[in-house]
Amino acid sequence: AYIELASVYFERDEVDKGMELLKEALKAEPDQPVALTTLAFGAIVSGNEAEARKWMQKAANQPRVGSDDRQALAGAYEETFGRRYMW
Repeated sequence: AYIELASVYFERDEVDKGMELLKEALKAEPDQPVALTTLAFGAIVSGNEAEARKWMQKAANQPRVGSDDRQALAGAYEETFGRRYMW
């Protein structure tokens, strides 16, 4: 339910509320892959490198995060911060 509600907030351009709901989702299910990857992308888009690295590390430790998602995160990270993310 958290993920679905967060997506509604994102569609309404209420990104902060959506991100908070994703963090709540992780309290209920700490390894939730959609929440982890979305939080990482959100941090990248907002230019917060430290936060991006934190969420990317958590995503890297979650086997349910697929290789396509990891590659997309790495590409976005490199494009935004000008250096590669080392998994």
